[in-house]
Amino acid sequence: MKSFFTQSINRQLTVSFTLILIVSLIIAGSSLVFVEYVNKKNNFTNELTTIAQNTASRSTAAFDFNDPEKLQELLDSLKVMDFIELACAYQSNSEIVASFNRSSNDICPPLDKTAGTYLIGSYAYIIVPSTVRDSKVGTIGIRASLNHLKQDALISVLFMILITAIISFIAYTLMKKTQRAITEPILDLAR
Repeated sequence: MKSFFTQSINRQLTVSFTLILIVSLIIAGSSLVFVEYVNKKNNFTNELTTIAQNTASRSTAAFDFNDPEKLQELLDSLKVMDFIELACAYQSNSEIVASFNRSSNDICPPLDKTAGTYLIGSYAYIIVPSTVRDSKVGTIGIRASLNHLKQDALISVLFMILITAIISFIAYTLMKKTQRAITEPILDLAR
């Protein structure tokens, strides 16, 4: 096999331009996939926060009147959302009153974090207080999986690779044909 630098000028230009195109497409595509993933993750955590806030606001009466059955109903209503794996209702003293577990292995963790959104590993944790007249009567904690976002990102990466391969093949073919038209007259002059 010939060294790259010993090949014809046509070949060197075609391969060089194709490699530049491939690198540019990979950088641009990777940037788009990254931005898409970050935006989807932000939108997902905002949606999850809204769900937790709605659940917390709907749970105030159940906390205030110490009604664990109503709290359980509220948490069980989250089962329709496949990404929610665990939901817990804590009284103001951090005691667990009700819980929803998608997996029997999951248990509600101790309430050791303040209200907010936490992204840890493949999970988003949302902790929202339930208040009555600015007084905290309980807390709702939700854990949701981020795996569907990672699967979406993987699909985007595979699609980006496919598009890069197709565009690179088309560009290589077109450059190969046009390089001859450009370099042949120059090489004829040089001879």
